Amino acid sequence: DELSEDGSMNFRAQIFLDGEPFDHGPASDGQLGSIIRVYREWMISGDDEFLHNLWPGIKRSLEYAHREWDLDGDNVLENRQHNTYDIDFHGISSLPNSIYITSLKAASEMARYLGETELAIVYAGRANDCSERLDVACFNGSYYEQAIEDANEYKYQYGSGCLSDQLLGQTWAFINGLGYILQEDHVNSAAKAIYDSNLIEEM
Repeated sequence: DELSEDGSMNFRAQIFLDGEPFDHGPASDGQLGSIIRVYREWMISGDDEFLHNLWPGIKRSLEYAHREWDLDGDNVLENRQHNTYDIDFHGISSLPNSIYITSLKAASEMARYLGETELAIVYAGRANDCSERLDVACFNGSYYEQAIEDANEYKYQYGSGCLSDQLLGQTWAFINGLGYILQEDHVNSAAKAIYDSNLIEEM
């Protein structure tokens, strides 16, 4: 019900809950995370009918992300990305992009299972491109920062800060058996930086 014909997903299941969508664009993390949830539920249930029914929408959703959030076609999301913080990220951030990589890897596995081998290769290629370019753009030697020309140009950007959710897509990849989507040593370094920079033991 929430996925439109253009591949965008309504914000926070509003049609299902209230019958009317928010006058609001899709949340990049929620939309891409829904693809990962489909993969998870299919892997747990083994219900091929479930997968077949949702597969056309998955493809529309990924093409929307590629068309609307990837400005220059380099397989990295850098256009305005609304997210579940109720803010927009601009530039390149590892939060939406790591989720994008995991959704592409999951979609590649589903496409391969459904016999769409060429599409599986396309999705896997986009995932690899995004992973490699995200490392170059955002990994600062310790963790993934936001690649943005001026963090003060828009409200709520984190710039060189150490975002606690920077590895969310990697976490979901581990949970769903998809392994490392980013360089292992960079993931380990970023996880330590998150702990060191964000944990408050006493208030």
